[in-house]
Amino acid sequence: MPDDLAPLTGFLAELADLVGEQRARRLAQIHGGTRLYVPERLTPDHPLVTEIGYEAALSLVHAFKREYLEIPLGPSGVHAQSIRSRRELVSRLDEEGWSAPEIARVTGIHCRTVYRHRAKKQINTKQISLFDDEISGRNI
Repeated sequence: MPDDLAPLTGFLAELADLVGEQRARRLAQIHGGTRLYVPERLTPDHPLVTEIGYEAALSLVHAFKREYLEIPLGPSGVHAQSIRSRRELVSRLDEEGWSAPEIARVTGIHCRTVYRHRAKKQINTKQISLFDDEISGRNI
């Protein structure tokens, strides 16, 4: 799933409610993994104003003035990208017929993680199509 479509969770979701989803994503992109100080007053050239706009920055000031915010990495963070890359590798190796222990050794994950990946994949492929005609057995 592309980073811009991944749902925001936790504190980023709260920020999105306050300043809008795109601005919350922008904060995560710029300040993710760091602490962000919210001043008591804004100036037109304050970094928050230039990053997310005056109205959104003002909303942050009203909610969090003189506080440090721990901004999560969000869906574009290196950790999230690493997890996606590893998932894609596990899927590819599984499709190539590698055993669970082989996949675990190569990717640095536990065999149980490979088994869970396979189980989830199997559940997703067994979903019933909304367009199957159950009576005649033909695809509409």
